[in-house]
Amino acid sequence: MDVKTFCKRFMLWTAVIVAVVMLVIGLCFGKVIEENLFLEVAKWVVMTLFLIGIFEVFAYTLSQFFYHGSRWDPTSEKYKELHKSDKKK
Repeated sequence: MDVKTFCKRFMLWTAVIVAVVMLVIGLCFGKVIEENLFLEVAKWVVMTLFLIGIFEVFAYTLSQFFYHGSRWDPTSEKYKELHKSDKKK
């Protein structure tokens, strides 16, 4: 897997996790403060999108650090150790 694909997957899973956490927080602790339920849900959606945007910046930066030296990086020792038997065939 190349670094671009790894970063995309890392960012996708970060967005999914943030969305699920915000959904749970909204369902457990959310109260209708706005005029109606539609405005309250819209507020939570906008707040969730804002937080996903913030976390995506950190996820993009961190995913590049996590990629290098991992089992997906072809130049790392872990990758070479895992694929040692592939070269013998």
